[in-house]
Amino acid sequence: MKLQIGENIRSLRKEKGITQEKLAELLGVTSQAVSRWESGAGYPDMDQLPGLASLFEVSMDTLLGYDGTVEKQTRLVLEISAMIARGEREEGIRRARETLGIYPANTALALMLATVLFSSTGASTEELEEVVSLCRRAASETAGSDPEKILMMLAAKNLLIPSLVRLDRREEAEKEACLLPGVTMTREYLMPLVLSGADKKKFLLENLPLWVITINNVYLNGYTHPVSLPAETGAPTALAMGVKKYTLEECCRDLAVWDVVYAGLLPEAEAERELDSINVYLTLHKRAALLFAEAGRYEEALVHLERAVRGSLRPVEEKRVHSFNKLTEGSAESFAAECTAAFADAPEEIKQQFSKMMDSITE
Repeated sequence: MKLQIGENIRSLRKEKGITQEKLAELLGVTSQAVSRWESGAGYPDMDQLPGLASLFEVSMDTLLGYDGTVEKQTRLVLEISAMIARGEREEGIRRARETLGIYPANTALALMLATVLFSSTGASTEELEEVVSLCRRAASETAGSDPEKILMMLAAKNLLIPSLVRLDRREEAEKEACLLPGVTMTREYLMPLVLSGADKKKFLLENLPLWVITINNVYLNGYTHPVSLPAETGAPTALAMGVKKYTLEECCRDLAVWDVVYAGLLPEAEAERELDSINVYLTLHKRAALLFAEAGRYEEALVHLERAVRGSLRPVEEKRVHSFNKLTEGSAESFAAECTAAFADAPEEIKQQFSKMMDSITE
């Protein structure tokens, strides 16, 4: 961000009705020096700034064109965020770095820049080192008891640790991870103890899937973070990629767990179940259907396939998308085609049932 001191000197001088020559006389410099300041060809010496501010009756910040207000910083962060959202990644990164030079204590901006750098599948070693530096700075700046600062610190740590893993600095990552709160200190663990009745049920239905995903993909199936994903449109999420490698036994095991999670909804509330069914759950049904079909167990395959297709073809805007639910993008047509191929060798009666089911779903 460029200093505007030259423009400010010219504007303030004119407001006071002072000529360049008079200003030069008052400051004990030449009129050529004042002209260079106002044209941006040079800057006043540091010891001349207090005199200029006093003469124009303004603060040093105003003289320098520095606006450090929260509103100004928030506006800049939003502008940079919008720039990145439009696909102007490189320019957004440049602006973020430049703005951080002016507002080095802005942890929100530091974390946004770190997130953008980290999220790139082709992040270089230098960029990951920058992420580590930004996260360490954000974590130290947010130390304290203020709730917002605590959340910012945790966000910085959760980005710092996988960055260290990518850099193969696992000992450092382990030390940082050991300093984070344990499971029993989390919101998801404690809130059910606080809530009761309908509020407790609602909270559990919204958050239990997170625990199931964690157990399945971290502990049972060796899910490692981070996982580089293909860049093409429609690429599956890391979680869905893990499910797509399941055996039939694993699918049935996990679906049993998921059904317990959704047991809080009445069986007749099928529409509600579809709204809350997150992508991993539906992918499990699809995987089970395909594996049952491969084994020639078509009746069982139809049960899972109906659930998978009906839930997956439901428009995304109608779903309740939770923060941990990263939906796989893909066309309904390609999904239907894959399912149809799985039943290619099924008996004619099964094929007819399958066709009727697909027709009723896709109408």
